[in-house]
Amino acid sequence: MIAERPDAVAIPNGPATIEFDHVDFSYPRAEEVSLASLESVAVLDQAPSQQVLFNVSFTARPGQLVALVGPSGAARPR
Repeated sequence: MIAERPDAVAIPNGPATIEFDHVDFSYPRAEEVSLASLESVAVLDQAPSQQVLFNVSFTARPGQLVALVGPSGAARPR
């Protein structure tokens, strides 16, 4: 499912800066994922794929701690 681009650049050893630039993400639908060991007993989820990240941009510099937290892990204001 995940393929490295032919023009991918290796990350050099040592501290690195990571940049997300206008990233969108959605989880794959059940028919897009194959777990051969479970295919005989699996029941495909018919729910449509939902986008969970929309246009996310940030830079993580060496030494920084960065977390993306969704509703299941976020602190709720009281």
